[in-house]
This record gives sequence, C-alpha cells and structure tokens, in this order.
Amino acid sequence: MLLASRGRSNAGIATETRLHVDTVRRWRGRFAVGRMPALADRQRSGRPPTFTALQIAEVKPLACQLPAESRTRGRHPGHHRDDLRPHTPGR
Repeated sequence: MLLASRGRSNAGIATETRLHVDTVRRWRGRFAVGRMPALADRQRSGRPPTFTALQIAEVKPLACQLPAESRTRGRHPGHHRDDLRPHTPGR
C-alpha cells in the first residue's frame, strides 16, 4: 500500500515486489473498499490450524536461525571424523 500511496502503478508494484499483477490488484481493491481491516487474514475453508498463534510465534525465530557450525555436521551426534575406522571391504 505504501508503494501505491507513492503513485506507483499495479504493474510497477508487481515488478518491484515480485508479485503477480493480479495479486497486487486484488490487495489494492481490498484496501480501497475496507482500508487496513480489509487486509487482515480471512477465514479459510478446510481443517482448522494445527498450531496455535503462540506456538507459531515461538518456532519462527528458531526456524530463521542459521544452523550451528559443528564437527558433526551431517553425521549422527557423537560420531566424529577421528572416531571413524578405515573401511574394510567385505569378501
């Protein structure tokens, strides 16, 4: 909505935000009819959410962190390169 308030066209906003022009048009239309409240999530059909809003808020910061660097990366915990024995092919 900020880009629209600066006089940008739907096509310009779509290009800049990497959204489809139809999506930009839909959200601008919602805003024109109901202002900010119209931009809130709408009721969805189907199964209700599995996780509460609090659970989602707690998990999001963890999911956005980079994985910690460690010697065991890609291996089972507790197994280090120094612990590996030379491989003996089976007969």
